[in-house]
Amino acid sequence: MMLDVLSKEDCEQVRLWRNQCLETLRTPYPLTKEMQEDFYRDVVMNPHSKHKYYAIKMHEDVLIGMGGLTNIEWENSQAEISLIINPALQKQGHGKEAVRLLLDQAFNYLNLELVYGECYECNSAADFWRNIGAKYDAHFAYLNKRKCYNGTHFGTVYFDVKRDDFAAMCEDMPNCDKRIAEHGQISICSLCDRWYYRKKPEQREILCSNCASGLI
Repeated sequence: MMLDVLSKEDCEQVRLWRNQCLETLRTPYPLTKEMQEDFYRDVVMNPHSKHKYYAIKMHEDVLIGMGGLTNIEWENSQAEISLIINPALQKQGHGKEAVRLLLDQAFNYLNLELVYGECYECNSAADFWRNIGAKYDAHFAYLNKRKCYNGTHFGTVYFDVKRDDFAAMCEDMPNCDKRIAEHGQISICSLCDRWYYRKKPEQREILCSNCASGLI
């Protein structure tokens, strides 16, 4: 897998994939071809843009997704991660490798110190991002009612990955899945299934802030 220059044709294909998963997006409406062309011209092709997007390819001519490092703050050395994978190719490990490539780009080529992301609870990829965060020893923060979709408000989880944690995980890549299981950093409420990140899993059980009844 590789990150490549994003072409206008790539961008149009990604638009079709994007419009299939509106519940995962901050802009919950379909994009037209003309709107995507404006995005390509004004953002992707703009050398002064604070958003960098990449074609994710299995080979030089096989597009499987688009990844981004967006809202770049050079003065603070941080950016937000963005990822869209062809729906037909999801749950096959491609997203995991794409995230690694994007983090490598952020830390080892753009010289950033921190990459953060946001995942809505209505996103079917929530488990994917939980595992990504745990893998890279991310910090998690939960916010209520960040997303309204189909008449329902959903919470969201922010996570961040620091350069040093990414470097440490890359050094221990053969044991990374074992490390996630051993650390037990994700705690689930016993009643409402809300998930939390806990730096010290051994600490006493506490009440869930969502349902105020379950224990985590």
